[in-house]
Amino acid sequence: MNETNWYDELTLQILGDSTFTPAFTGVDPNKQVQLTDASAESSSNVLYKESRLQEAFRITVTFEIQTSSANADGMFFFLGSSSLPLYTEDLADGYGVVFQAYESSPTMKRGTNLVHGTTQLAYDDTANGRAFLDNYPEWTSVSITISKPNYDNSTIHWLVYLGSNKVINYTVTGAQTWVTDPSSRYWGFGARDGMVTMSSSYRRIRVEYETLCDAASYLDPTAQACVCQVGHFSIDGGSQIPCTACAVGNYTDTVGSTA
Repeated sequence: MNETNWYDELTLQILGDSTFTPAFTGVDPNKQVQLTDASAESSSNVLYKESRLQEAFRITVTFEIQTSSANADGMFFFLGSSSLPLYTEDLADGYGVVFQAYESSPTMKRGTNLVHGTTQLAYDDTANGRAFLDNYPEWTSVSITISKPNYDNSTIHWLVYLGSNKVINYTVTGAQTWVTDPSSRYWGFGARDGMVTMSSSYRRIRVEYETLCDAASYLDPTAQACVCQVGHFSIDGGSQIPCTACAVGNYTDTVGSTA
């Protein structure tokens, strides 16, 4: 998924009592979508894909966001949610990065937050973490890298940059059953504007990932599956990646295409 096809790869969904209809404007590679508008009370909209992207070994998500009149609510990237998130304070059992504008939230800081469901795990409420609020009318670039340093689901590391500033650097440890749970199948981008408080837009969305094949296996780009033969390659057919044990004849399906 890249800057010239994200709007075809992702599905737009208007949620709940939303009174604003998102609009796509501009041309590639700067085509954008406005998900909320400060003049429309109660707007909750998401762009999503249905696949367990979190099963990948490494995920890199980059995009740009723009906000104006940002006094409350916010924007978010969500991963492994069991349903489409309606609010920034609840990512429906999934993990994600919330760009929060609301100063008085009981669960989040005004700034950049790493969240699991309704629980805040890490945050940056300094000027660096609030850059998306202060940059208007400029766009703020976001980079999110999710990796598995132990090459399994026992440890998942989140690294988030706003512009050139590192704002989240956090490792989640322990049983990560959400990674393979069949219900944890939604990921994407969203925004919430509850009381005529925030306009928000996305553009230049790119999602890249590497699939962790088993030992003595490689990722067949045609079948998009790990095949038990000599060699192992990343999703784009380039760099090698570590593997674990593999039984002859077994394979692991990859998640949806990001071509």
